[in-house]
Amino acid sequence: MSHKNWRTGTPNSKKRRIEEVAYLYFAGWSKEEIATEADYSIRTIERDIAYIETHREEFLS
Repeated sequence: MSHKNWRTGTPNSKKRRIEEVAYLYFAGWSKEEIATEADYSIRTIERDIAYIETHREEFLS
């Protein structure tokens, strides 16, 4: 199965992806569930979650 490439896309598309991941992450979804829903690799989702955890206040306001 092929996943979307996290390196491509506009800054807005990356921001939207991270916002979607944050929403699902805070809703209690697992990394595997998020990767399947968003069609990105688990590694990309792990990077996004690491960013989200580092900037948690940005997503919980």
